[in-house]
Amino acid sequence: MNNFLIFNGRPSRDFGIYISGSGTFGAPKRKFEEFTVPGRNGVLKIDSGTFENASVSYKCAIVRGFAQNAAALRSWLLSPAGYCRLEDTYHPGEFRMAHYSSGVDFTDFTQLLRAASVTLTFDCKPQRFLKSGENPIYSPTKIYNPTSFPAKPIIKFKMTAASGSVEIGECNIAISGMTIGDIITIDAETMDAVGAFGGNVNNGITVTGDMLLQPQTYATVSSSGITDLTITPRWWTI
Repeated sequence: MNNFLIFNGRPSRDFGIYISGSGTFGAPKRKFEEFTVPGRNGVLKIDSGTFENASVSYKCAIVRGFAQNAAALRSWLLSPAGYCRLEDTYHPGEFRMAHYSSGVDFTDFTQLLRAASVTLTFDCKPQRFLKSGENPIYSPTKIYNPTSFPAKPIIKFKMTAASGSVEIGECNIAISGMTIGDIITIDAETMDAVGAFGGNVNNGITVTGDMLLQPQTYATVSSSGITDLTITPRWWTI
């Protein structure tokens, strides 16, 4: 099988580029704060509960049309600003959020410059997001997080009253000052709530407790004053 990556919605095979995935199986470092305590041996480490970004490298080969595909490759990788979705065929059930910030340096040219090798290195957010976590769960009464890490879901619902609430595990989301029929989307990652047309409705949302789906735990879900509740869990692993 000729393996390839997909970055910002474009597969590398569009440019005649195929990959080795040998640099994709590692894990990022966990973040700690370190303190030296007078009179105490060693270093005290406090776990922040977060991870550093991961550097993910692919050894690649352009196997045809080098000059044309090399130019297209540079444009493809270097034109997007910010993080973009990154997938590869070695991990078909996962994706990362990645930024390409390296240069492009070709080696191992064949005669007549028909093919060459290149290593592509992406700066990735630490999570390996599971594609299964992109599937909305409709009108749940319980949700089980199968991973070892807390997930920050997207919560969407339609108002049937001016006020209502959603409870997910130990978290209570109180909603007020809405219009009947409003469709509200709450992103637990950004802690933003928007209405159907993208307007910010944070002033009408009060959250008590952590808006998380705890690892390897069932969360009981209940609600009032709303309908059409969906939760997109955004499972991830390392």
